[in-house]
Amino acid sequence: ERSEIAQLVHSYQNADGGYGDWYNDRSKAGSTLTAIRTLFELGERPINETGLISFLQRLQVSGLAWGNYGFRSSLKDQDADISSTFDAVEGLGLIQGSVPNQAGLIYYLKDHQNLDGGFGYQTNRDAGIIWDSTVLHSQRGLLSLSRFNEAPTFDQDAVDFILGNQQTNGGFRNYQGEEARVSYTYNAVSALLSMGQSIPR
Repeated sequence: ERSEIAQLVHSYQNADGGYGDWYNDRSKAGSTLTAIRTLFELGERPINETGLISFLQRLQVSGLAWGNYGFRSSLKDQDADISSTFDAVEGLGLIQGSVPNQAGLIYYLKDHQNLDGGFGYQTNRDAGIIWDSTVLHSQRGLLSLSRFNEAPTFDQDAVDFILGNQQTNGGFRNYQGEEARVSYTYNAVSALLSMGQSIPR
């Protein structure tokens, strides 16, 4: 059945090189990263790799008042966000495609860190735009920075923010007021490991 699964995933690749969540769905950064990972697990590669790399690179944003050099979710979107940026950076890394405007991208990633150490979905700290910090978006920012061997501006604060969301049962929540979940625990653990930190409790 592996070949049938691979054939199904291949059918989700669009003419622009990206992948949708289903046949004829529009291409998105997150769907494209998931497709790449799935094909690699099956021992396959995307059929149109050149188009795939071009699609991910074209998601990079420029010409805005702020948020330049991050990546948007789809070609129809205008604003970049930290999750889509992570998806594009990871996808390009897996497929060995070049990441354009790396210096600007690193600035964009660091500018998404809030003063509490966490990262916000569309925070632009230098522009005074602050979105609530979450463990999920902190993981996306930290892992993206680690791709370029870069540390966040407030590195210890980032560790403290994540550890501050560990619950008495050992699991992690996304932010204060939520319950611990397996998915957020994965986000927290992978973020801590990317910074060379040990996992408490």
